[in-house]
Amino acid sequence: METLRSVPITALASYHGRGFDVPGQDGQAHGLAAVANDLDGLAGEIYVTVDRTSGTTNLYRVRTRVHWQGVTRGGVFEMECLMGERR
Repeated sequence: METLRSVPITALASYHGRGFDVPGQDGQAHGLAAVANDLDGLAGEIYVTVDRTSGTTNLYRVRTRVHWQGVTRGGVFEMECLMGERR
């Protein structure tokens, strides 16, 4: 979510549907294994939708979701926030 805060607001919608990697404890790649049949092989997913519009300015609802599998079980974590034009 913090990385998305640095994306220009005009480009934020282009992140909808992208996956992202979740690093491990020592920063190694693929710290969490994606669930079986995940198309991009990345445990993280980004969803961006327009929550409301005021004039020519959009307020976006941004949801990140991590869905992983483990040796004995997996899990799901979601976080959601609103993002708009930054001043």
